[in-house]
Amino acid sequence: MKTPSWLPYLGLWLLTLFLGGLCRAWQAEIVYLDCTNCDGNEYHKIYQFFESPTAPYAVKFPFHQRVLVPYLASCLPFARAEDNFWAISLLFASLAVPLLWRVWAILQIPGWLRVLALVILLGHFQGLLRYNAYDVITVDVPLYFVGAGFLWAILSQKWYWIGLMAPLAQAQKESFLALILLGALFFVLTKPDEKAGKPSGWMWAGLIIILVIEQQSLAYFFPAADGEGKGSLRTLLFFVRETLYHPLDLVRWVLAIGVGYGLWAVLALRKLGTHFPSSASGRGLLGLVGLHLAFGLLAGRDMTRIVFLGFPFVMTGMLMMLKTEKWTLIVWAFALSLPLGRPFEAIPAGPSHWSAYREWFPEYASEASLWAWAIYLWLGFCILEMLRYLGARQAKN
Repeated sequence: MKTPSWLPYLGLWLLTLFLGGLCRAWQAEIVYLDCTNCDGNEYHKIYQFFESPTAPYAVKFPFHQRVLVPYLASCLPFARAEDNFWAISLLFASLAVPLLWRVWAILQIPGWLRVLALVILLGHFQGLLRYNAYDVITVDVPLYFVGAGFLWAILSQKWYWIGLMAPLAQAQKESFLALILLGALFFVLTKPDEKAGKPSGWMWAGLIIILVIEQQSLAYFFPAADGEGKGSLRTLLFFVRETLYHPLDLVRWVLAIGVGYGLWAVLALRKLGTHFPSSASGRGLLGLVGLHLAFGLLAGRDMTRIVFLGFPFVMTGMLMMLKTEKWTLIVWAFALSLPLGRPFEAIPAGPSHWSAYREWFPEYASEASLWAWAIYLWLGFCILEMLRYLGARQAKN
């Protein structure tokens, strides 16, 4: 009897729900009263506004426009805001995982490699479930679903889904506009003979206009409490200036990528040097990878978290590089990267653990921890190169 094609997707959906429940039971959550600078306090204010619209709207930039998830959470019946936000996060997580699996299947990524990628997504401390069970009042999780949906729509050439998804995604986080701008840029740069089957420039232009109008409307109806005059460009320039003043941030950013994606990132980068994408779609995916890695440096100080939010694009790009790599090197790189994801440790929570918490993240850690990560990644790279050399030598003999 032939296995139904939908069965693996149902299994992944149920597995994500089950693991989400385990994470919620195992991981202590932030007490937001003890963390006055946590983003969740701003999202909680939006949530309270939708519960009681007569209350003043006092939400800081850039959180004031991110209204979709708090609104959805306010519609749920649980007594605690944390439980309502977690329910929305778990729903989107359970949809993102099967959708990513479908994207990788379309790209003919081997099944065993897809399984390892999902282990990283679901097991890493900064991943889809564990960190968001810790920082519960968040709007991050739908980004994984949006990213996977964006890739699926492009690969399936179902362009209308991008049009349907874009306004909702923009109300979830303003960075979706950057995705559409990049898509329009690659359309302009694509050769005429490669544009067959792709949407017209009018679609991209129309989407950009709609999203700009939506962003301005959100800023008007949900104004920032800390005044006007700020915007995404100003924020970007601020972090460019901060990086120039603090060049160590570049090191922290590189290590954040290493902690997030481990030695797979090293293998993929090495492969990219000899197998640069020649197709328009390959170059477009590479551009999306670069955009989301750059967000980690230029869109905020939570570098590891922001870099990992680009998982649908970054991991898909890496898998496209790795699927022609030797399986032994891939497995060794995966095994050596497991300690970086701290699979058997709970994220330190509570005011008494802030110093321990900071040492988990390259953007906040001491220089001693930065050295430890750098040495570990370098030794891992050396081991992989030694294995590559021994494999090549054995093949010759």
